[in-house]
Amino acid sequence: MTELSTFGNNARTRQGWVPFLTSLIVHLLLILVLAVAVHGTGGLGGTSALISVNLLSEQDASPSFEIPISVQAIDPNPVQGIDSPAVSQSSEIKIEEPSLAPLMSPRMEGAAVNSIETLLSQVQSSTSTSSIKSAFTTLGVASRGGKNRTEAVMKRGGNAASEVAVEAALRWFANHQSLDGSWGLHLEAPCNGQCRHPSTHSDPQRAAATGLSLLCFLGAGYTHKDGPYQKVVNDGLYYLMQIMVKDKRGGHFHQPLASFAMYEHGIATLALCEAYQMTGDASLRPFCEDAIYFIYAAQHTDGGWGYDPKTPGDLSIACWQMMAVKSAIAAKIQVPMDSIKVFDKFLDSQQSEKGAQYGYRGTKPKPSTTSMGLLMRMYRGWPKTDGRLMRGADYAAEGGPSPNDVYYNYYTSQLLFHLEGHLWASWNPKMRDFLILEQAKVGHEQGSWYFEHPLNQIGGRLYTTALSCMTLEVYYRHMPIYGPIQVEQFEL
Repeated sequence: MTELSTFGNNARTRQGWVPFLTSLIVHLLLILVLAVAVHGTGGLGGTSALISVNLLSEQDASPSFEIPISVQAIDPNPVQGIDSPAVSQSSEIKIEEPSLAPLMSPRMEGAAVNSIETLLSQVQSSTSTSSIKSAFTTLGVASRGGKNRTEAVMKRGGNAASEVAVEAALRWFANHQSLDGSWGLHLEAPCNGQCRHPSTHSDPQRAAATGLSLLCFLGAGYTHKDGPYQKVVNDGLYYLMQIMVKDKRGGHFHQPLASFAMYEHGIATLALCEAYQMTGDASLRPFCEDAIYFIYAAQHTDGGWGYDPKTPGDLSIACWQMMAVKSAIAAKIQVPMDSIKVFDKFLDSQQSEKGAQYGYRGTKPKPSTTSMGLLMRMYRGWPKTDGRLMRGADYAAEGGPSPNDVYYNYYTSQLLFHLEGHLWASWNPKMRDFLILEQAKVGHEQGSWYFEHPLNQIGGRLYTTALSCMTLEVYYRHMPIYGPIQVEQFEL
C-alpha cells in the first residue's frame, strides 16, 4: 500500500490518486451512515446515543458492549431547573454563572487518545438500571411528605413529638444557611457564634455540610419543587452544582488538600441523587451522572474508598459511596456494575463471624461498623431470613442507643427499622424519646443537638443535628426493604 510520504512525492501520478480518492469516498460514506444513525436516535436533541462496538480477534468475536456517549447539543442554560440564590447587593459573595454543558460528558474526555480496547475495558461493565435491579436493592421514597409521611409515622413507630422535633431541626438548618446556599461545619454567618460547639476541624467542609443539611430536608419530603423550604433546598443544590469540578474522571466536590475528601463527595452525591430521584428535575441528572462516575473512578482496588481517591478504604467512607450509588440506581442512572461487584469483595474483607459482624479497617468488629456492614448487605439483597443478619443485629443493638455516638445511632436505627421485630420494638422508643428530650429548646440553638464525643467534636453541632434529624426521619426516609413493618401502633 502506498505510504503517505510516498503519496506526497508522487501526487502527480495516477497511481497515487486512486487509493486516495477511494479512501476519501469510503470515509465520507461512513460519516454519512453514522450521521443518519445518530439522527435516528434523536440527533442532537436526544439524550444520548448507544453505539454498539464489536472487537474481533483472529479466533472469535468478543461480546458487544454499549458505550454511552453523550450527543446532546450545548445547552445555554444547563441548570435552568435550579435558580441562582438571590444575594443582596451588599453581599460580597459572588456566584459564577453555570458553564456551558460540554458536548461530550467529561468522563469521556481524552478517549480519543486511548485505544478503543482501553476505552472498552474501562466501561464494558457499565450496564443499564434494568439489568442491575436484581443485584442491588433500591429503596423507594414514596413515604416521604404529605399524607404518606403521616401514615408512615403512625404505622412505623414515630409520634407527634418526633415530628415536631424534625420540623424544629429543619428550621434550625434554614436559619444557618449561608447567602451562597451552602452550610459549613464552623457555623459561620448568619450564626456568627450564637450556637456553641462548631466543628473543631480547620476545614468547614462545605460540600459535606451542605449535603447533610439537604438530606434532612429531602428526608422529610421537602424539595426545591415542593414544600415550605423550596428556596432553601434550591439554593443548596445550586451551590453543590456550582462547586463541582469536572474532569476525565467525572465530577467531584472534594478539594485536593481536604482531609475528608471522599466523605464530602459521597455525601454531596447522595444529596444530589436523592433530589433527582424525588423530583426528576433534568437539570440535576448530568451532575448526578458525573458524580457517580467519579465514585467509580475513585474506588481503590480493594473495593473500598479511602479519604482520598484511589486510597485503601474503610467501611464508613465506603457506605456513603454505596448509598449514593443506591439512590442513583433508584433514579435510573447508569452505574458501572464493576464498582458494586468489587465492593462485595471489600465487605468480605471486613467481615467476621461468617458475615455477621464487621470492622472499620479489617475484621475486628465494632457495633457501629457491624450495623453499616449489615445495612450494605441488605442493599445487596441478603434476605431477611439470613441468620447472619439477626446474629449481627443482636450484637450491634446489644447495648441500646448510645447517649452520645450519633453515627452509631444513625446506622443502627436504619438496620433495625428494616429488620423489624423485637429488636426494633425495643430500640425505637428509647431512641426516639431520647432525641426528643435532648433537642435544644431555646435560643439560637433551638432545634439542634450536640453530644460530647470525639467524632462529634470534628463534625460539630451541624453534624450531630443532621444525623439526629435523619434518625428521627427513619420512619419515612425509605420504604422498608422487607415489606410492611408490624409494630405496635403509636397514637399521635
